[in-house]
Amino acid sequence: MNINTLGLILDVVGIWLLALDLIWGLPVENKLYYIDKKLANDESHYEYMKNLISNYPTPPYTDKEINTLQKENDDYYLLSKNKMKEEKMILEKTPFKIATWGLIGLILASIGFILQIIGSWTS
Repeated sequence: MNINTLGLILDVVGIWLLALDLIWGLPVENKLYYIDKKLANDESHYEYMKNLISNYPTPPYTDKEINTLQKENDDYYLLSKNKMKEEKMILEKTPFKIATWGLIGLILASIGFILQIIGSWTS
């Protein structure tokens, strides 16, 4: 195997690792953005519903019914918030791993390119 062939192999492997960074990295970043927006939206909706429920008129609604509705609102919000935060914690670790593979791919492609240049000078 000559130096040009080794350079081509390193280029192909490096480019595949860079493609991996694009294919997996962008969807993860988009999902993190979506989770942040969803958390902010859920919090805003929670506050709106909390104010709405607390302002229910007491003749048609009893205090017990208002408290029950408020508890349901609290439970739903906390469940959704905890689920999103867990998913966000998992996804926040992923981009670093993917970016590392992309960086390794860039380095391999650069080394492969240099080896091809050296191979063309020596032949």
